[in-house]
Amino acid sequence: MAYQEHYPFQCPTCLTRLHATPDQAGREITCPDCAKPIRIPPPPSKPAPADWADEPEVPPETYDLRLPVKAPPVVVPGFRSAAEPPPRSPEATPEADVDAPPANRGHTASARRLDRATQRTWDGKPLGFLFYPGVKLCWLLSAGGLAAILALLGEGSQLIAVADPRTYFLGMMYIAISGLLGLFGFVILAPYLLAILHDTAAGCDRIENWPDDVYHDWLLHGIHFVVPAALAVLLGQGLDLLLARAGAPAWLGVGLGTFLLFPILLLSVLETGSPFVPWSPPVWRSLVADWPAWALFYGTASIVVAVSGVVTWYGLALAGSWGVLPASAVVAAAVLLYVRLLGRLARHGARRADDHPAATDRARAQAPLPPETRE
Repeated sequence: MAYQEHYPFQCPTCLTRLHATPDQAGREITCPDCAKPIRIPPPPSKPAPADWADEPEVPPETYDLRLPVKAPPVVVPGFRSAAEPPPRSPEATPEADVDAPPANRGHTASARRLDRATQRTWDGKPLGFLFYPGVKLCWLLSAGGLAAILALLGEGSQLIAVADPRTYFLGMMYIAISGLLGLFGFVILAPYLLAILHDTAAGCDRIENWPDDVYHDWLLHGIHFVVPAALAVLLGQGLDLLLARAGAPAWLGVGLGTFLLFPILLLSVLETGSPFVPWSPPVWRSLVADWPAWALFYGTASIVVAVSGVVTWYGLALAGSWGVLPASAVVAAAVLLYVRLLGRLARHGARRADDHPAATDRARAQAPLPPETRE
């Protein structure tokens, strides 16, 4: 019954739409809505098929049977066709330098086509990076969140110092809330720090690849910082035990070991692509091959850490609660500049690896041969 042809009709009393098959025509049924008897009408007559023989004959030359003419491509202002050669950058190296014979073995012409912004690794205005689009917003938001956390910690520590069970409980609540805010802020900030590190290592002066709105895709990116930091602290504690036997101050080994090992482990994690594999032979080999770059990075990073620490310490000691917001802004700026310097170091190491003769020979061996050479 379901596969038979049906036609619609209406109940003359309640106008309910019903369906029947052609062999049910003439039968009497009861309307399911008004319960009145209905006689099923005959199926509607179908229109007669058109007689194609009566149509006038059209001569063949009326139709154009040639191939269609290809329409011209639509040119959108601001975009170029894929068949056109890429536009030449105004900052690119002149053609005379590109076509010149290489001065050293292993340095190809593609390495000399890098624009000036990519070739400059350590120059420029480092503080101007904080005012780039996207970076400034990240700086202000992280400074505001850190100020709220420090304010809650200070208020909680003062309440705990009072010998009263009620203020002690309230102080512990403040500290717990500050801890939750710190964890939430770190989860949100870590993907933005990785974006700064990745884009800087790729040679970008401005950061463009910020995290998208799909939060569940990058909520666990903070583990790339947690694993190297935890491992650096553990190794620093071992160094602290060795220095303690020599009479060194406490926590000196932890601070020194963390400062020296954290960037190595973080770059190793990013090079291997796994947060649980903090060991990369190319990164460790670069400590010897590119020791001037590493020395410059550690020197610059030590200045950033020392200045931010001194300003924060004396600002909180002299201004008290009024110095929380300026100190938070200094600490947030130091974190962003540290990640920027680490990205510059990674970019320098990647460029040195690309210019190495072994890497150049390997790239030439893996490159496809031209058609005339294959024969």
